[in-house]
Amino acid sequence: MEYATQNSFRKPLRFITGKIADWSEFAKYSVSFANGAGGCIRIGVDETDTPPQDQLIAEAVAKRAHKRILELTMNVAMNSQVKRANNGGEYLEILVDSSLKAAYTTSGRYYIPVAKSCVAIVGGDILRLAKERPGFRWESTAGSESISNVDSGKIAQLCERIRSANKIDASVREKSDSDLLFHYDLAVGSVLTSLGVLMLGTASARRGLGIAPVLRVVRYDESDAILENKLIDDYIYPLHELLDVACSDSYDLHADVLCELVVNAFVHRPYSQEDEICVSIYPDRVEVQNAGRLPLGVTVHNALHAHRIRNVALVRIFCDLGLMAGTGQGYNFLYDKLLSSGRSAPTIEEGPDGVRVSVERHVSAPHVAELIAEASAEHALTQRERITLAILANNERMSAQEISNALDIDVSEEFNAWLGRLLEFDLVVQIGKPAAHIYAVNPELRPEDLTSKGPPLERIDPVLLRNFVHEDVMCHLDATDTEIGRRIRERIVAKITARMIKRALGELDRAGLISVNKTRNQWRYDPRENAKE
Repeated sequence: MEYATQNSFRKPLRFITGKIADWSEFAKYSVSFANGAGGCIRIGVDETDTPPQDQLIAEAVAKRAHKRILELTMNVAMNSQVKRANNGGEYLEILVDSSLKAAYTTSGRYYIPVAKSCVAIVGGDILRLAKERPGFRWESTAGSESISNVDSGKIAQLCERIRSANKIDASVREKSDSDLLFHYDLAVGSVLTSLGVLMLGTASARRGLGIAPVLRVVRYDESDAILENKLIDDYIYPLHELLDVACSDSYDLHADVLCELVVNAFVHRPYSQEDEICVSIYPDRVEVQNAGRLPLGVTVHNALHAHRIRNVALVRIFCDLGLMAGTGQGYNFLYDKLLSSGRSAPTIEEGPDGVRVSVERHVSAPHVAELIAEASAEHALTQRERITLAILANNERMSAQEISNALDIDVSEEFNAWLGRLLEFDLVVQIGKPAAHIYAVNPELRPEDLTSKGPPLERIDPVLLRNFVHEDVMCHLDATDTEIGRRIRERIVAKITARMIKRALGELDRAGLISVNKTRNQWRYDPRENAKE
């Protein structure tokens, strides 16, 4: 049985021995990992990463595996080694390095890792893959401005801000100003790099780069008419100061949420083009639109988990300055802050030439915010536990598969990690059979206005429901199943589906207690004595 994640892939030994060896699959995953952040291929293990106890890997088998993958791929660098597990069995481990150039199979196919599979890249995306490889880094290229032209006070101010940041190692704090500029790819010798020009250069030098982002804020009224259209920066502010100005107004959001939205637009945009970052303020939402598509391998569905660094040096200095949550943590942070404050999760839309992220301005579920605040204060919940609890609090009840779909995770591999200790703390209850567990927020923790209107966790007894349906038919002649179901749901606090109403009506009909008047569009029900001829 094969198993894959975004950076690992494993198969039993039989798939590389004998007549059924599937070398094309190994080549595909090798290329995918090389075009991503690297990865690990394990051959000869099961789903628990454990080889059979008596399994031995012959040297010839290991050499052939290494040779075949190199024969079937281009620009793939790898190391292979036979390892022994704790149970004494052996397996083959192949470590694939991230490639500086676009990797591909000898049949001309390109792949990248997306979630737990590798996806073929075709057409214009092949050019995108080549451009986004780390072989060329725009940040490190020499700019057009000398360090001597920069105000020494600006350099000292930025270096002091770096040294005072919480995430900085002691060894970095001890560096001189010139060493810090070199460490963060801000300068090469006596000349600022392109990144250095964005962070320290003059307005004219930033304009001359042709890649400096410009920030625009547009306000709309209820009819989507423009109330204000303001250009915040005309290459006046250095990049990190521009963020401070952009986040000066939170627009009814948590201040950190807006900053994370804007900083994501800065660090993940392709700097091969010059375009505006537009913050649109609507009465009910805030939208941040950025030029360029999502990095290859990141989609609107897996943004919570997948991450690919497009601008390495820019991300590093922003992380060390504390301007962003951390590599691969941006959307986790947004989900946590938004869901925990009673808002919906961010909505991501990708178009042919840009990405738009929108978030709610106003709290739509204050009871969720209360629940998360109290639970976090009492139990010190982790970020994943808060997100999962908030998703459950926004829904009546969910299966493990539904929760996994909402989080875009594998139900068998990652679900327990996201559920965490919620069951242990009695914040969430588990209902149903082990093969089909249903999860819901503990009803004792739900506000009265929800428990009185929403359905309880247990479904109504079928016999009791059948009695209610029969009573409703006796009181309301010539009624449809939809009308019957609506009236019963208004009377009874229970989980009642249309299928359950239909089943009860069918049983009453077969028992001779009611009659069915069938028409082309809908069936109507009457007591047996009022049946229409």
